Amino acid sequence: MQDPDLTAAAPRRCDQSSVTAVGGTQVLQRPQPGLSSRSCAIFAIMQRILAALAIAILFHAPCAEATSSELQIIVHISRQQMWLLQSGTHAYLGPVSTARRGYRTPTGKFRPLRLERVWYSTRYDRSPMPYSIFFHGGYAIHGTVESRKLGRPVSHGCIRLSVANARLLFKLVQSRGVANTVILVRN
Repeated sequence: MQDPDLTAAAPRRCDQSSVTAVGGTQVLQRPQPGLSSRSCAIFAIMQRILAALAIAILFHAPCAEATSSELQIIVHISRQQMWLLQSGTHAYLGPVSTARRGYRTPTGKFRPLRLERVWYSTRYDRSPMPYSIFFHGGYAIHGTVESRKLGRPVSHGCIRLSVANARLLFKLVQSRGVANTVILVRN
């Protein structure tokens, strides 16, 4: 049986590029347009494996001192990207979507306020917000099934990422603890 979270996060087009960074080494994954559906499926699986590997490295990174054990979630609004930093190891988590015109995503340094594996917006038509990490009032980092919109500012202010990446991030924050997690949102 397939994991519905991973199925929902599969890319819809096979001609998109992405960059994965593990331990400071960047790997560009650029498929060729017009790949067969089998090649596209293999590419999607490889992308998920690389993302999971990057997170796994962070899960098992040694914590030498208190300050280096802190997990940093770094969101670049202008780039629409999310990075993780743990014990000097950077990992690219993937594209995000932040606030569209007329809305704002708060910037600054935050700590997670609460984690909600299953949540529905109380403000926007009970929209699903799986694997929510609330960090400033009603603002959260959460998964979205609209993965084709990632990389563009389309939200009401929350930080959206693929459901698979949101699930990995949620588990990482749970394992490190909210007291050892910092969220940095930058323009």
